[in-house]
Amino acid sequence: MVLNMPTPWKHPKTGVYWLRRRVPDHLQTLVGRTEIRNSLGTKDPSEAKRKFAVALSDLDAKWANLLAGPKPLSEIEALEYARPFYQELFAAFSANPSAQDRWDTEIGATCFATKPASRAASDLVSFSDADIRRRLQEQRCEDLATGYLASQGVVTDNPSVRLVAMSIARAFQTAAVDLQALARGVLRSQQSVSNHVVPRPVEQSLSLSQSDLTSGWKTEKRPTAKTEYAFVRVLGELMTFVGHDDVARVATSDIASWKANLLGRGLAAKTVRDSKLAPVRALFQWGVDNAKLTVNPAARLGITLKQKAGEGRRGYNDEEAVIVLGAAAKEKRGFKRWVPLLCAYSGARISEVCQLRRQDIRQVQGVWCMCLEADAGSLKNAGSERVVPLHPTVIEAGFLKFVEGRSEGPLFDDLTPDRFGSRGGNGTKLISRWVRNLGITDPRISPSHSWRHRLKTLGRRHGVSSDMSDAITGHAPKSVGDGYGEFEPAALLRELAKLP
Repeated sequence: MVLNMPTPWKHPKTGVYWLRRRVPDHLQTLVGRTEIRNSLGTKDPSEAKRKFAVALSDLDAKWANLLAGPKPLSEIEALEYARPFYQELFAAFSANPSAQDRWDTEIGATCFATKPASRAASDLVSFSDADIRRRLQEQRCEDLATGYLASQGVVTDNPSVRLVAMSIARAFQTAAVDLQALARGVLRSQQSVSNHVVPRPVEQSLSLSQSDLTSGWKTEKRPTAKTEYAFVRVLGELMTFVGHDDVARVATSDIASWKANLLGRGLAAKTVRDSKLAPVRALFQWGVDNAKLTVNPAARLGITLKQKAGEGRRGYNDEEAVIVLGAAAKEKRGFKRWVPLLCAYSGARISEVCQLRRQDIRQVQGVWCMCLEADAGSLKNAGSERVVPLHPTVIEAGFLKFVEGRSEGPLFDDLTPDRFGSRGGNGTKLISRWVRNLGITDPRISPSHSWRHRLKTLGRRHGVSSDMSDAITGHAPKSVGDGYGEFEPAALLRELAKLP
């Protein structure tokens, strides 16, 4: 499936580029609008593309926050929301640090030191000049916290807003003191100045290397070789982007910048969401769950995708199925000859069929079946482990004779395993290319998955029981009742044989 990535919109009169994006139906009530229009402030196409990626990332984060609903914020989350205020103040006066006049450091050192006293307006005269100045700075931080959280779509409680206001005050104070030191030629905090970050509280200071995080995750989760490789590689990409190896120092803003960079480089939104953000989020969450990290900086970052008309995956139609199966019947190599036919009459995934062993083709309760078992190779989930009867057409085509001629072990030993030792992974790639070379180029067709769609279509056309269809393809039961009892091979064959 190909998803069209939003692009900057050029105003026909001014030539200025804009971000224009329709608000998804389920978010329109929360957002209060049906479309977002924000000027990117540039007429340069390259600059517009860069700004658009950042703005789109920010918008997705805001919508994710709105969907998350009301939630109290932790101290670390509050610090993350305060980081931009440090960056803004420091950047504004970094060239002339002695000119900083936005934040009073003497008053700032006492901001939010105590709970605000409850006094009537008539008692205002009892406040000292320092009290009034401090309260004005506190009020400024509270207003900034309220406005910034609203701009990010964060819905929270009053104590959390105050917590963010306190963090903003700390950010301003840190930036102002760093600027004073810079004006004297002394860097108060080299890390703080160079990276534009708010130092974390001492009690939250953790250090965790990339290798320690992935090692612990691998030991507990025991992922497949392919998943392990993908997750470790993606985390490595993120750490290279942020420029250090301490995952405990990675902030939400770091991952948001990485996400914007990936989108700006032209990666598809779905790829960034599923192949980049999802692995990173899972690794950080393992760290939080095992008390190695205090917060998951990727927890609330995502990308909102909407499938457009004509982009949904579909099954092979009758003509396309004839083309593929006709070509397969002429093939000499075993996996090209039999894998498409087995997928067509079982709805199995190509990867599942490619990793079959000779012993997986056997009689079960007197019915010839292919047994999809975890011992043969990686399966998607527990429901994927199943017994599927061989359709009469498969048997008539001579498949059992082919099986008899094989030795124990991999059924398709002419198919070379991929780098992870998986025939399924390599077979999926090779057969996909083979199908495309047959002239079936519609992007809505997935050479592997479209057989599953087709089986469902044929099942409805010929009256196959829906629960039996789910059992054949390995889909989860639709109801509690469907999960009771057994799906015997004879019953499955009765339904499968309805397909011509």
